[in-house]
Amino acid sequence: MDNEKKIEENPDKIYRSRRLLKKIIRGQERRLAYRLVNRERYLKAHPRNSHSLENAFEWFLTWRLKLTNHTEQLWCDGVEELKLVQVCPKTFEFEAMVRVGPEGPPFDINRCRATGTLLLNRNNKELKGYYLEIQDNDQRYIARKKCNKRLLEF
Repeated sequence: MDNEKKIEENPDKIYRSRRLLKKIIRGQERRLAYRLVNRERYLKAHPRNSHSLENAFEWFLTWRLKLTNHTEQLWCDGVEELKLVQVCPKTFEFEAMVRVGPEGPPFDINRCRATGTLLLNRNNKELKGYYLEIQDNDQRYIARKKCNKRLLEF
């Protein structure tokens, strides 16, 4: 709780500190993993509901995009048309349309196609690994954790 208060007092500190960014991303990974495990309940929620799977995915992508090598800070404005397939008990493949754009002006938000694979840890409480690919008009963003695309393919 004290860390959240410090962050609220100085939000620019987050962007300067890679360690703080990764800590926030780990929290979003846990939130997404929880929603994946309980997906039957959360898939019924309206996409703009704060308890929906799309919402958890949107927040995860928003923070994960901060670590890209893009010249501007990016954020995810929404996840739509989320298609989730459970490949095996701990592996999910997804496809979705996401809205990605810069945080500051000009607010040029593009609708992009996102695909990838998510792998839960043995306790189903965190993401053990993932491979996410967002295809923008002329750019491609790839986010991965502890694995590459070949390891997640079956």
